[in-house]
Amino acid sequence: MKVIIAGATGFIGSEVLRKCLAVNKFTSVVVLSRRPLEDGLAKNNPKLKVVLMNDFANYTPEVLSELSGAVCCVWAQGAPRASPEVDRQVNFEYPLAAARAFASIGATSAKRFRFVYLSGILAVQDQQKKLWIAESSRHLRGQLEVELLNFAKQQPNRFDVYIARPGGVLKTSGVSPMAVLGLFMPTLRVDHLAVALAELASRGDDAVKVWESDPLSARGKGLLDSGEYC
Repeated sequence: MKVIIAGATGFIGSEVLRKCLAVNKFTSVVVLSRRPLEDGLAKNNPKLKVVLMNDFANYTPEVLSELSGAVCCVWAQGAPRASPEVDRQVNFEYPLAAARAFASIGATSAKRFRFVYLSGILAVQDQQKKLWIAESSRHLRGQLEVELLNFAKQQPNRFDVYIARPGGVLKTSGVSPMAVLGLFMPTLRVDHLAVALAELASRGDDAVKVWESDPLSARGKGLLDSGEYC
């Protein structure tokens, strides 16, 4: 199975990459990145292909040829604490452009392309709801969730989307400064989240399209405990 990963240089995306490279079900892993990966992340792994892109809003024929045969994607790219312009570009326009490009891949396959989008617990789909904290970015992510879900409905035979909305994401081991978030919202370990994202990309789920933090944590932990992932 060929999977695409965007955001593999980040905290969560790099863990998704490690998990996908470690299991046999993923035979090919294509990373979309602005810069080369760190040597220690996936050095000399024959399953890995890194495609460098300067513009994530446009997919050239050369890039699409590298993605040919892919059946799923984990989109973990983001731009936290960015200006409003960059926030909209990276956290809204780029994933939508990717969805449209990957749907064209699904059009040549007998199965639907599975697109797993890493959102967050604070995203708000209701654009009229007044928020006291980070209103514009939370509305933007909620708007993207709606756009992606609607896009999938318009492409029922070739594209499927899953929204992951984790709370605070903690390191696998050791003390994490994010642990204090557990006082205010659900938290989960990054390895549990990464496995849950990889499994959604691998198998999908016909019943649930939006995954909240606790179900993500439980699914990832269960798969790690079972030995299906390492």
